[in-house]
Amino acid sequence: MPGATRVKASDVAAAAGVSAATVSYVLNDTPGQTITESTRARVLEAARSLGYVPHAAAAALARGSSGIVVIDFSEVPFGALVGAMAAELSDAVQEAGLVPIVELGGRSSDGHANLLALARATRPRAVVTMAMLEPPVAEELTSLGVPLLLSVMPESYDIARIMHDAAVVQVEHLASLGHTRLVYAPPPTPGLEALDQERWRGVADAAGRLGVEASRLEAATDVAAAVAAVERARADGATAIAAYNDEVALAMLSGAHRAGLRVPADLSIIGVDDTPQSQFAVPALATVAYSSAALIPTGALGVLLHGTGTHQLTADAPSQRVIARESTGAPAA
Repeated sequence: MPGATRVKASDVAAAAGVSAATVSYVLNDTPGQTITESTRARVLEAARSLGYVPHAAAAALARGSSGIVVIDFSEVPFGALVGAMAAELSDAVQEAGLVPIVELGGRSSDGHANLLALARATRPRAVVTMAMLEPPVAEELTSLGVPLLLSVMPESYDIARIMHDAAVVQVEHLASLGHTRLVYAPPPTPGLEALDQERWRGVADAAGRLGVEASRLEAATDVAAAVAAVERARADGATAIAAYNDEVALAMLSGAHRAGLRVPADLSIIGVDDTPQSQFAVPALATVAYSSAALIPTGALGVLLHGTGTHQLTADAPSQRVIARESTGAPAA
């Protein structure tokens, strides 16, 4: 019932006629304690009849760690690829008989503050991260009693390089269609400045190598800004837009439609991430997809989740490929 008083361990102790410590020993199955079977049965029956639900944090403290696995994505921008990886990791954790909690972090400069607070509250069985934690954070997690720290990213994984290379693939695709002048559309989301710079650097590097002119648009924060962005692109003579990701590309597609521009006849547009929405756009959005099949060896993860120490999985870094759809084509004569 709403407002009902929570049953406490002391209530179970009173009902069973034992001490609160005995209740804790029985319910947490504490090793090294001599509890008779009749006492154990009496405590369990009292807990069942009263509807006692153990406090998760207290139970974790009693055991040293809980059955929770914190999956930490606080250091990477959340998107379609990260969402798929989070689902894959969560499935692997559940298959190992444990409970996943995904930590996405926020826009704070201290991305691990939430992770540490979560570890203090839940005493997780493991913390799974996208990249190996800095020593001070790893040491604090270890001091909190977290028995396993695990990174699922290979040592060869370099997010800056992958952001850069996806943009290179975009420009190579557009250049192969005959585009000689393009613009880059950045993200409007705060906190992505470093990744945005890597994407722009990839555009500039590929454009310089291929003899393509490239410039940078202002971030489009609303529909009017998206319309202004595509109009500026056309005024500057650009025939194509390489967008930071599919979300930005869809905004550019909307801006082009509202500005009366034909895609791809007047303006080709390409994104990154191959999000589920991209194929349903009109016209369907060309994009760059990451091949991540070998990125998370979940079989190895399931075994490691019951171990201890600090580990980094070995896998291949993702590669990129163009998903050619109707939003890109040869520039008009």
